[in-house]
Amino acid sequence: MSQSDLAQAVGKSPAYTNQTMTGRKHASPEWVNLVAETLNLSSKERVVLHRAAAKDQGYEIDLGVYRPKKRR
Repeated sequence: MSQSDLAQAVGKSPAYTNQTMTGRKHASPEWVNLVAETLNLSSKERVVLHRAAAKDQGYEIDLGVYRPKKRR
């Protein structure tokens, strides 16, 4: 799918789509969800896409596996 096709499918301008895809604009969670829906991504693929978008914005999200302590 081309960027132009993606822009049309998600209802955004080709310019906005290009700027988001090339990193000139940050991808919002809503934008990532629109892209994931349009591309019919699996749950695992959606996680990867959201992580990539978060890292692009400077978030450190690979902090290991969260293991809550057992309550006594």
